[in-house]
Amino acid sequence: MLRLILHAGPERLAIPATAVDEVLPAVGRHPTAGVATVRGRVVPVLDLHRHVTGQDCPTTLHARLVVLSGDPPLGLLAERVGELVELADAGGSADPLGPLVAGPDGLVRLTDPARLAEVMT
Repeated sequence: MLRLILHAGPERLAIPATAVDEVLPAVGRHPTAGVATVRGRVVPVLDLHRHVTGQDCPTTLHARLVVLSGDPPLGLLAERVGELVELADAGGSADPLGPLVAGPDGLVRLTDPARLAEVMT
């Protein structure tokens, strides 16, 4: 399955590319109280960096808001977004970030955005 790599603290998360609607620069869009305005719509946002490290996502030029498809859409705030990689599915995991698998550049977590949203909200 083709997956997009998101960076959050020391973690690299791989989400299905089919779940992604768009990737936007986070500069000027950093969420206030867990929401951001995207194309005139208020979108709930999960700060992945905060979930992993306990600190807010750094406000850098690399930070991205990954908007997931759905009704309503959901935003994932990441320190930066990497490449698209082909990764096979793996078994389940008790960790809400998903199971660890070997990727082309080291370990990544196969993250199910729906499960992540359930756990973090």
